Amino acid sequence: MSRSSASVSDRASGRWKVVLFIGLLVVCLLLSLVTPIRQVLSPDHLHLWISRLGAMAYVGYVAALVLGEILFVPRMALITAGGLLFVPLWAGLLSVAADLIAGSVFYVVASRLARPWVQTLIDRSPRLSSGLDMLGRRHGVWAVALLRVCPVAHYTTFSYGCGLWGVPYGRYLVGTFIGVLPGAMLYPFFGSAITRPGSPVFWLALVSLVVFLVGTYWLGKKMVAVSAGERAMTGLEM
Repeated sequence: MSRSSASVSDRASGRWKVVLFIGLLVVCLLLSLVTPIRQVLSPDHLHLWISRLGAMAYVGYVAALVLGEILFVPRMALITAGGLLFVPLWAGLLSVAADLIAGSVFYVVASRLARPWVQTLIDRSPRLSSGLDMLGRRHGVWAVALLRVCPVAHYTTFSYGCGLWGVPYGRYLVGTFIGVLPGAMLYPFFGSAITRPGSPVFWLALVSLVVFLVGTYWLGKKMVAVSAGERAMTGLEM
């Protein structure tokens, strides 16, 4: 087989992988929108059927979180519901495990199916390639961690994005662990406190949640401003 034939074959294979990747996303979105899965994974239903699993409740909760993230169900509600099912610390640890499992699946799917096609687009733009290299080199772990903490993008969408843009898997995984840990501890604590409205614990959980969300929003804006400044400097140097 000649080099030109092999090149054509590789491009065709790459296109089919991209089509498959987009098809998987569409199927997941449709399942989320047109099936009752969101109702099944709502806090009330989640509490009902997981409480019946006995010793398998831990496994059932992790599986429900992974399924919810695959189908773009808001994870904040699922993690908060964990505080009603388990001791908040256990709920937080289980949610971290689910986040790492789901995040790894999304990363691998995106990097294996669509990453080569995205890489050709990056290679055609030296400025974009330079900017992404700078992001990965200077802010890899902490960029992932901060964007996990800040509610600026859906967890699933961001996971796919890291796989597509070629964020190194080790940095991605460590950044994900660091980034999901604060919310994994706070949301179940708030979920547990909901059952005691007006109590000191409830107000402590509520104030902590508000401070957490406001603080991460401010940090996210600051990071975007710093990244924009670095991109401007890169453009001047080029």
